[in-house]
Amino acid sequence: MNKLLKSLTALYLMLSTAPAFAQSGSAAYFTDNYLHRFQLNPAIANERDFVGCPILGSISLGLGGSLHLKDLVYDFKGMKVIFTDSNIPVQQVAQHVRASNKLTVQLSDNLLEAGFKIAGGYSAVTLSAHARGAANIPGSLMFMLKEPDKHSEFHIDPMRIKASAYFQLALNHSHDISIIPGLRLGATLKLLAGLGSADARFENTSLRRSTQNNIWEISSLAQIEASAPGLEYRVEYNPIDNRYIVTDLDLTRHQLDGWGAAIDLGLTYTRSAFEFSLAFLDIGGMTWRNNIMASTIGRHNFRTPTDSFNIPDGEWKIAMKHIRLAIGNLYQMQDIGNAGPRLTSLAPIINAGVRYKASFYTPLTFGLLSTTRIDGPFTTADLRLSANIRPVSVIAASASIVGGTEGFGLGWIISINCPGIALYAGMDRTPYSLGRYGLPMNSAMTFNAGFDIPLN
Repeated sequence: MNKLLKSLTALYLMLSTAPAFAQSGSAAYFTDNYLHRFQLNPAIANERDFVGCPILGSISLGLGGSLHLKDLVYDFKGMKVIFTDSNIPVQQVAQHVRASNKLTVQLSDNLLEAGFKIAGGYSAVTLSAHARGAANIPGSLMFMLKEPDKHSEFHIDPMRIKASAYFQLALNHSHDISIIPGLRLGATLKLLAGLGSADARFENTSLRRSTQNNIWEISSLAQIEASAPGLEYRVEYNPIDNRYIVTDLDLTRHQLDGWGAAIDLGLTYTRSAFEFSLAFLDIGGMTWRNNIMASTIGRHNFRTPTDSFNIPDGEWKIAMKHIRLAIGNLYQMQDIGNAGPRLTSLAPIINAGVRYKASFYTPLTFGLLSTTRIDGPFTTADLRLSANIRPVSVIAASASIVGGTEGFGLGWIISINCPGIALYAGMDRTPYSLGRYGLPMNSAMTFNAGFDIPLN
């Protein structure tokens, strides 16, 4: 099972962007010369026709959630150790760990794109790649791993990991509604082709220390649904339970496995110095041809030695390996095989905004944007207040503060859009400090950048 957990983690990192993330690019929602606003609200049109630089047109990378690296990694005598280290007091860990701790990661890339004025409105076509993932880690699991010998019984709350990767072809059009001055409507049709999807659910788990033979008696319930061509589980015979147990998974080839569709709907309404906007994004889902399942087949009761959950002190990489082994001892699943097609939904997003144009300095506007992503336990909500300035037509910038389910943060964007070249870079959330490999230690981070070619 420990190998399986390792493979699931690899699959999560390979496929994931965060369903729990707010829509990437939110800091640019009110930035007029940013060429990708129609992806945040399909009713918003660009001033110029453009084509995106292949692969580099628009890239977004994000990390976040309610659990950050500073909650997991600590300094002790000049060495980085993780929360299970006995030199780190449990009271200190308790200040950082919640009952439910969410981790998210996301990556999206516009591979090919173009936008142009047509039929009295504005249209855009985009071919993009998306990967999304999220994990919900219970604090009860972390405290059990922190002090496995302190109690004779433990109750571990449910844990879940989701991941998906797919290509998307989006066709957008927006148009002014002449019978209602100031109103503009837009819609985007999205055709989806899936590379892979995984949903691992680990339900309530109980552990009780037996007074005989230093044994943990465990009752667990878990199930994994995974869809990807060439995906299969490895199994090994467990003589104690007289059953074949899933120990690993193989992904032997990469090709399309799922198909689906979604729509975006949006509107903007301008009245005097105010612009009101509303958008509903990612309304749709996908059907996956394969559903390779592993399960405990109902609640499974088994035994394991009490030292199965002991994590050694010292270097964090070694400790992480033992954590993976310890978690693997909590679940023993069997290969169910291919259960046939399954349907998954996207995580719909609602963007609602209002912008005010300053009367004392017309290049300056102020915006308020509410973003909600609906995804069950990974649902998030953000409220962003921004100041936006465009002193000349080719340069625009925005600075914002945001608060919500992932805490407070700062956002910004700089957009240069002149004949022949358009560049932008920004962050929806800016990390306060960075650790190794540039990972944010104490805040969420979403970085956006791109290169486009305006045609007029």
